[in-house]
Amino acid sequence: MSEKTNVARIFDNLGLKYAFHTYEGDGSLTASEVAKLVGADSARVFKTLVTVGKSGRNYVFAIPAPNELDLKKAA
Repeated sequence: MSEKTNVARIFDNLGLKYAFHTYEGDGSLTASEVAKLVGADSARVFKTLVTVGKSGRNYVFAIPAPNELDLKKAA
């Protein structure tokens, strides 16, 4: 990967270990499918989701691949 993502910078600041993987896809794969493609445990693969609140502000979530974002809890 030539450029670090914001999540990578956060992980660096927290001292967390991580690895980037590349894969072929058309953009319609779920995070769990991507985990399978790269040979990783889906519970250890995170997806980044961005939402827009009623205020118009953006909120960013990094959650494990098999999980779903509960918008009520996020609010």
